[in-house]
Amino acid sequence: MISIERMASAVTLDNSVIGEVPTGIPNGVLVIFTTLSPYVVGTLKVHRDQLTMQPDVDYTETDEDVGTFTMTSAPLTGEVVWCEYIKQ
Repeated sequence: MISIERMASAVTLDNSVIGEVPTGIPNGVLVIFTTLSPYVVGTLKVHRDQLTMQPDVDYTETDEDVGTFTMTSAPLTGEVVWCEYIKQ
């Protein structure tokens, strides 16, 4: 099994992105994160460590053209936020 913390870069298959760590470092305060590419609305899946977050409960797609999403609660220092999505 590949550890997300050790993953050098996301896996990309055509327009699918899997295992990408977005910009923004979890610090217990930061709630806005940005994917490296714009995403198609409804395809963003966000994970916090080993847990899959629920859309519109744990995070909101803020601006798909910029690639931002907002977490409902700030991930703590040391937690890993990673995502998967389809690029626009």
